[in-house]
Amino acid sequence: MSADTVQVKAMVDRETKERAAELFEHLGFSLSTAISMFLHQSVIEGGVPFQNNDPFYSDSNKAALDRALEQEARGEVAARTTARDFDDLIESL
Repeated sequence: MSADTVQVKAMVDRETKERAAELFEHLGFSLSTAISMFLHQSVIEGGVPFQNNDPFYSDSNKAALDRALEQEARGEVAARTTARDFDDLIESL
């Protein structure tokens, strides 16, 4: 290690770590190198270097949250809802 190199500690479940280590070994580099590559690319791009496809972060959910926050700011939020799930809640807004 060079004098400018520091250790980074991260917590992840054992199965993910093992599967990732196996994947990156197959690709020809270590898990440490893969993490370093991720961090370098994040800095270059100014953010996460891949698209997050979790539906929670979809444009429609973000828009619904923005509308809900605007309604709350205007005092229009009902104290209670009978929505059974997220889709029903969005429809009620």
